[in-house]
Amino acid sequence: MKRKSIILAAAVSLAVVLASCSTAVRPADEPQTVKAAIPEKPGKTSTVLLDNPEDMNVTLQGKPEANWYTHVSETVPVKPNTWYRASVEIKTALKPGPGKLRFRVVQKNGEQNLVNNTLATLSPAILDFAPYSGVFLTRSDCRNLQVFYHLSKLDGTASFRNLKLEEISEEEAEKIRSAYQVPPAFFTPPVYAYSGEKELPWGYRITAELMAKNQIPAKITIRLPELSVEADEVTKVNMFATSRIKLDSPLKKGKYAVLMTALDAEGKVLAGEERILRVIDRPKTAARLPVKSVEIDPAGNTVINGKPVLLNGLYHVYSEQQVREVAEAGFNTVIAWEPTPEKYLKTLNWISKHGLYSDCVIKHLKPEPLAELLKVIGKHPSIVSFDPEDEPDIKDITPEMILPRIDQIRAACPGIPMRISCASPNVAVKYGVCSEIICAHHYVIPFGGLPLQVKSTETVVSTFPEPRKHSPQMTLQSWLHWHDITCRPQTPEQTKSLAYIALICGAKGLWWYSFIDVGTWDVRSVPSVWTAFKGLNAELADLEEVILTGKRLPVKIEAPNAREENPVVAAVWQLPGRAVLAAVNTLKEPVTARIAGLPGEKITELFADDAAYGVKSGTAEFPLPPETTRIFEIQMPSAN
Repeated sequence: MKRKSIILAAAVSLAVVLASCSTAVRPADEPQTVKAAIPEKPGKTSTVLLDNPEDMNVTLQGKPEANWYTHVSETVPVKPNTWYRASVEIKTALKPGPGKLRFRVVQKNGEQNLVNNTLATLSPAILDFAPYSGVFLTRSDCRNLQVFYHLSKLDGTASFRNLKLEEISEEEAEKIRSAYQVPPAFFTPPVYAYSGEKELPWGYRITAELMAKNQIPAKITIRLPELSVEADEVTKVNMFATSRIKLDSPLKKGKYAVLMTALDAEGKVLAGEERILRVIDRPKTAARLPVKSVEIDPAGNTVINGKPVLLNGLYHVYSEQQVREVAEAGFNTVIAWEPTPEKYLKTLNWISKHGLYSDCVIKHLKPEPLAELLKVIGKHPSIVSFDPEDEPDIKDITPEMILPRIDQIRAACPGIPMRISCASPNVAVKYGVCSEIICAHHYVIPFGGLPLQVKSTETVVSTFPEPRKHSPQMTLQSWLHWHDITCRPQTPEQTKSLAYIALICGAKGLWWYSFIDVGTWDVRSVPSVWTAFKGLNAELADLEEVILTGKRLPVKIEAPNAREENPVVAAVWQLPGRAVLAAVNTLKEPVTARIAGLPGEKITELFADDAAYGVKSGTAEFPLPPETTRIFEIQMPSAN
């Protein structure tokens, strides 16, 4: 069996995400030297102070042309053979590119570097300040520590604050380390496929430093008993690998067990996992193109060619193969972002070839080159919106600075809406004058999980008054946890729940943040997440009309057995011939949901196992697994 192996691009030591923090820091005009506050009595204190506010609020400007731009702190004396915990808060505003940010503590003996302990390796992203923490043992010849900030081929800023080094006991270090240990292999079999397909992707991840040596598998096996398929892979350490299994005959609609097992060299089973593969029919989509008209209706829907459309898109594609994969996964839109008119037109032609809508991002063009770009692409049949400025809120770009560019686009391309994407909760208030489609970026899985997604989305959507002149939309997370040492991808259940939380809270469009060509961090390399989009997007295609145009019924939501308040979010949408209930458990533990205010006599689960629950006096009660969404069709009383 052929395998495409992707080497883990992150250093595999010591980075644990704890929680989020949204306090801003004023960027420095120039990179600053980090001054260490050396303890008065070394050895008598457990904390090496490096958190003086005046010295530790450091903002570095990346240099795209530099292989490595390095900023170094002063040295701090430490003890050999001693455990230390290092913590820091990092915020990045870095443009997409091939570079990395690495934040390291370096052990030293005089001028000699001994060991690098990497606290964080970050791909370009925009986040609020978030803490990173790690533990490490100093070598027997270590006498000093020094902090290194590395920016490679990055354009933008990285801000650091509140660095602290603390001496800790061996017992405390082991307790911290055990919190992020992982099983011998993280299995990622596919969870959805289309009928007629003849191959299945799957993957595994082996990281030696996160497990005992006797737990590192020598072989991974995968079995689909109903299809008489069995295959195995010899594993390599410190590897995230993906493979494709060729099938003898095309898949038929139905459910299939996928069994994965990790074995040592003697054949002893170290770990195992079972998943259900659901094979569904490829959803039929109406002809979308050409785009003749785009409007925003009073409900905030994007109305394309006279029909409300749930824009459901993925960020950035750079080849026709990638466009094809996006279309085959069931998305209906992509964001295009190219440097020249010729490349832009080529990409848009790929997009229209595969029947997708496009949002066109404009890259800081002056009037003359913008006019040339619009002359080439402005009448393209796939365009539903222009992005006149990407995330202006983090670049201190005011609406007044954007308006001349918008006026030029509107004059050249009348009737095409403007789209603004921001990380701020008050994006509609601040940038509403610049756009009709407003998208808020909130990537919350590693920080506050699904409860924070609810809070963030409710905050954003509440700033859109009714009747709406703007379409509220959300950008959701779809990548591997590059800021987590375990590199765990979000689960298919979390992915689905992110989408339904946004829709329940009132979003009218979904955008998934995943650069489709960035190797290890590409969500496609995790079959359980990428193929989950096939199922999710098929659901959204089926539910689009009722969610966008149905009457929203008031419901009362309870979770009587939950330890947290308000763990469930839910909504009921009703059309004259159809009513649907969506409910999400935001907690990492199962709960029982009790929904009151329902019409009808019974609810039957959609897209799953057809489980049914009675509706008594307008109330239905049903279980919700951890971080999971359930969708129900509401059976209305018969006319007789």
